[in-house]
Amino acid sequence: MGSKKFVAYLPRRTGPSPIEIAKELVRSRQKEHAEKVAVAKQQSAETAAAIALSHRLKEACRVQAEFVSSIRVREELLECKKKCADIIAQNEKRLGESGFSQHPEASEYKTQEVTSDDPEKALQQTPFERSEIP
Repeated sequence: MGSKKFVAYLPRRTGPSPIEIAKELVRSRQKEHAEKVAVAKQQSAETAAAIALSHRLKEACRVQAEFVSSIRVREELLECKKKCADIIAQNEKRLGESGFSQHPEASEYKTQEVTSDDPEKALQQTPFERSEIP
């Protein structure tokens, strides 16, 4: 008895060859990588813009805080000037009641209108030195 050999013939491939499949796979991976790089660059640009905006906002807040602080200082200075003017008026009234204003040296101690907002300049406008203030 003889043995029969069966030979199986595979049908010829009609699709792309394995090399073409590998090339297409490489192209698709390169395309995916390029898309990921583009997305990363876009996100990086957005992040950089957000950081720059954050820095500008911080600077604007700092400037605003300085402005508000300077307004408060001016308001406090004006309030202090008003209190000082009230005290000076009270003292002049008391001096007038005591008769000191009739004294010849009293003219040296007359109050002077301070016109400067700067405390240092205001001190320079006074008619006598600090050491002479009783």
